[in-house]
Amino acid sequence: MVEKKNTVLVKEIKEALRPEFEKMKIEIKDSLKPEFEAMKIEIKDSLKPEFKALNEKYDSLHETVLEFRRESFEHYDKIYNRLDFYKVEYHAITAGMKRIEAEHKIIDHKTILKEIQQLKSRN
Repeated sequence: MVEKKNTVLVKEIKEALRPEFEKMKIEIKDSLKPEFEAMKIEIKDSLKPEFKALNEKYDSLHETVLEFRRESFEHYDKIYNRLDFYKVEYHAITAGMKRIEAEHKIIDHKTILKEIQQLKSRN
């Protein structure tokens, strides 16, 4: 029974003090708001130069990477052009060699080796 009275008493005290606590909460919040705003501005201002420096470093790095990329693509283009040139040259040389072989009846080395083996086997 005493416990019930205590619980009821605690509830009554809470209800009686609730408006007072709400009022204190608002007063504290209002009194601290300017200080928090000042701290917020101070922190923001102190970090501005660092963020500016980071942005400049990022921009510089980004530009460096873009330049490297451009140079790499130019380099690859030159390599591919050179390979195309060599491909054309290879086909031209191959066609020329076939013409020469046909005109002069030149036999490749494998055929010559076979003929030598045949001659050796006759003896």
